[in-house]
Amino acid sequence: MLLAAGALAMFLPALLGTYLYHDDWVHRVAEPWAFRSSPSFLHLVLMGRPVCSACTFVHFSLFATIDTAWIGRLAVILQLAAAAIATAHFLEREGVDRWVAAGWSFSLLALPGALAIGYWLGIGCLATGWLLAVLAALAAQRSLRGDHAVAWSATAAVLLAAAFAAHQQIAMVYVALFAALATRSRITWLSRALRRYLTIAVVAVGAYAAGYLFFARLVFPEIYARYQAMDPERTAILADPLVGLAWFAARLVPRGAALWFDASIWPWAPALGLAALSIAIVLIWLQRAPRFSLRLALVISAILLAGAPAALTGYRLETYRLALPISVAIVATLAASYGRGWADRLSALAMALALGYHATSRLEAMVAPAARETAALRSAIASAGELRDAPVEIIVPPATGATGTDEVGFLSTRFTFNARDAVTVMRRELGLSPVQVTVSEGEPASAAGRRLVVDLRSLPRRP
Repeated sequence: MLLAAGALAMFLPALLGTYLYHDDWVHRVAEPWAFRSSPSFLHLVLMGRPVCSACTFVHFSLFATIDTAWIGRLAVILQLAAAAIATAHFLEREGVDRWVAAGWSFSLLALPGALAIGYWLGIGCLATGWLLAVLAALAAQRSLRGDHAVAWSATAAVLLAAAFAAHQQIAMVYVALFAALATRSRITWLSRALRRYLTIAVVAVGAYAAGYLFFARLVFPEIYARYQAMDPERTAILADPLVGLAWFAARLVPRGAALWFDASIWPWAPALGLAALSIAIVLIWLQRAPRFSLRLALVISAILLAGAPAALTGYRLETYRLALPISVAIVATLAASYGRGWADRLSALAMALALGYHATSRLEAMVAPAARETAALRSAIASAGELRDAPVEIIVPPATGATGTDEVGFLSTRFTFNARDAVTVMRRELGLSPVQVTVSEGEPASAAGRRLVVDLRSLPRRP
C-alpha cells in the first residue's frame, strides 16, 4: 500500500494536469466505440502489439473529455504501481530485505521512461506490458521454489507472450530481473534457474512469433503488405545488424545506464550509472558469493539482453522507454548488492524519497508545457468568433533536436497529424465540425487567406 500511495503522490502532476500529449490526440480523434475501425488500432496490431491496442482502447474509453483524461492516466499509474509492488515481491523472494526491495522498486517508477509512461497516455500500454513481464518472472520464480512446476512454467510463458504482445521491448523486464536472481540465488539453483528461465522465454517468444505471423500474414496479408511498404523501418527485422549493434552499444545502453538523469543534459550520467553498477558488483564480490565469475557474466548478459530487441529492427528510436529494461536490470543488481542491516534499509528508503521528489519536480516540468499547449489551443478555438469555422494555422518554435526523444523536448503539435487531430478533438467537444489544419515552424506560412492563427512560440520549452 505504501508503494501505491507513493506512486500516486509522485505522479500527482499527471493527474492534476488538463492535457493530452503527442499521439494521444491521434487515439482520441476516434470515438471510443469506433476505435477498432481506426488507423491507430490497426497500426498497433500490425506492429505485433494487439494487447497494447486493447489496453489503449480501454484507457481511452475511461474518459469522455480532455478534462477527464486524468482517469485514463490514473489507470496507467495504478498498473505502474502494481509492477513496482510485484518487483519488490520478486526481490524479496530472492533474499533482498523487504524495505530495501521496496525502496529500490519504488525508484524504478522515478526513471524517465516510467515518468513518460505515466504522463503520456498513448504509451500507457507499456505499463501493462511491464506488469505482465514482472508477473511472468514471479511465476518462473515460483516454478523453481514450489510444487506444480509445469503449471507455473506454463503460466509464466503465457504471461510473457502477452507481455511481448503489449510491447516487445518492455517485455524484456523479464530478462532484466534475472540479474537479481543471478546474484542472490544459491549456486546449486543457478544452473537450474537459468535453464528454466531460458526455456520459458523460448516458448513464450515462439508462441508470440507464431501467433503474430499467423495473424499478420494469413488474416490480413494485404493490409500487412501495405503497412510494410508504408513503414519499412519498423518491420525490417535484422536490417543492418552491425549498424544496429553499434547504435545499441553507443546510444541505447548509455541512455539506460543514465538511470534517473537525462543524458542530454548531464553527459556524465551514463558514467555515473556504470560506476554505481561497478560498486554493486564489488559489494557482491566482497560477500564472497560462490562462482562469482559466472554470476558476473550472467548479470552483464541480463543487462545487455534486456535491451536487445531494440537493435533488431531498422527503426532506431532513441527513447527512455526503450532503454527502460536496461535500467531495470542495473537497478535490480544494485538492490541485490545490499545487505539486511538498518543502515542498508535507511539508505534505500532515503534514496527512494530523494528520487521520488526529484521525479515529481521533473514530471511537473514535463506536464506543464503540454497543459499550456492544450489550454492555448482550446482557448483560441473557443474564442475565435467569426473565424470559428476558418482553417487553423499553428505556429510552433523551431525544433532543436537536442534530446533525440519524442518523450520530451517539443510540443506535441509539432507533427501535422497531431495538430490536426488535436484541433478536431477540441472542436468536437465544442460542438464544431473539423477544419483544415496546417503547422508552420518559426514563422507563419503566409499572410494571405482567412484563417485562425494560433502562435505557440511563446510557450516554455520542455527540459
